Amino acid sequence: MISRGRSACRVPAPAIFRSTRSLTPRCPRPTETYHVPRPRAQIAFSTSFPPRCSGSTCEYRHSYRSGSHTYGFFATERLTLLPRDVIKHFQFGCGQDNGGRIGRTDGIIGLGRSWISLVEQSASKYGRYFSYCLPDVSGSVRYLSLGEKGGSSAAFTPMLTLSDPSYYGINLVAISVGGKRLHVPQSIFSKAGTILDSGTVVTRLPQTAYNALRSAFRQAMSNYNGAGFSNYDTCYDLNNHTNASIPTVALTFHGGVTIKLVRDGIIEIPIRGSVACLAFLGNGNDTALGIIGNKQQQKFEVIYDIPGSRIGFVPDGC
Repeated sequence: MISRGRSACRVPAPAIFRSTRSLTPRCPRPTETYHVPRPRAQIAFSTSFPPRCSGSTCEYRHSYRSGSHTYGFFATERLTLLPRDVIKHFQFGCGQDNGGRIGRTDGIIGLGRSWISLVEQSASKYGRYFSYCLPDVSGSVRYLSLGEKGGSSAAFTPMLTLSDPSYYGINLVAISVGGKRLHVPQSIFSKAGTILDSGTVVTRLPQTAYNALRSAFRQAMSNYNGAGFSNYDTCYDLNNHTNASIPTVALTFHGGVTIKLVRDGIIEIPIRGSVACLAFLGNGNDTALGIIGNKQQQKFEVIYDIPGSRIGFVPDGC
């Protein structure tokens, strides 16, 4: 569902994600004219490639770090969240060629800090403040909340602005396995920086940090048979081990904010069923951007307070 605090806004979750419902703007037909009031330079800044524009029609091409892509055209539509909450000239992309994970979904809600995102386009109503609880493997219904709710018990850490200002930077300073802090210098995490991203599945770490995490995890899992699977290099055959003992993993951010990951945020169960893999990947070097993925955010309410430049976590907040 969508919910927000100061002016209660709740609608069923399917309305967000199903393109047949009213919350999803209608994509005009290719023969129609698409009005794009934003300057073309801003469109170019928000996409991976310069747009091709003819009159008021602009096509776009955008690629994601995951390898997914969407090519299509910009359009505007009246977006109604509630009868009294209307964005009259909501701008969005109508994907005509969607590949990767995007090709298997009805669409993507942009929550970044660029002008094209839902957060920015609804800023006058919701104040650039939102939170969410992401769905987990059980398929439980979760929510996106627009606007400050108040009364939260969240632990907040500063929100950072990195080289790409549309990302939500966060200062990861330490990782613990089984309650023991890994010997990884903070400079390893700060070299390229880390972002919080709901669109990336598993967390990507600087290779030095990942090597330390992998070593400690493997040591704790030495009683189980190893198994290989796809891109993961630390997997185990847990067949006949329904109550396998998985070591705890915790992430610590600036200000002493520590989040203890739930089991599903530590291991990934691929399609082979009995195989469980460490739900982290190494970047191959220490200079690539680190990413806290959505697996590690499960069971937490994650709060984005953009005016306050802070990010909050509420354990079991879902």
